[in-house]
Amino acid sequence: MLAGAALRKTGNSWEFASEAALEDFVWDNLQQLSGLKPLKRQYAVKGEICDILAVNETRQLVILELKNTEDRYVVQQLTGLARLKPY
Repeated sequence: MLAGAALRKTGNSWEFASEAALEDFVWDNLQQLSGLKPLKRQYAVKGEICDILAVNETRQLVILELKNTEDRYVVQQLTGLARLKPY
């Protein structure tokens, strides 16, 4: 069973109460949701911050950038993070 989520009803669907609530839920359930092992939250790398830093089963780093609502700048944010390598 997944740990609780702070959800709110919006019309005919549900959404997380905030992006922080989404991050809490994903962090608490990351292993069950994706098989990833969480390492750090709000991890800063060369002036950029990723929401969650994790590793997969082959120990490759995985950066998770979470969005609770549509964000038209998400592509620029993700491509910026993709170029970074942790220290």
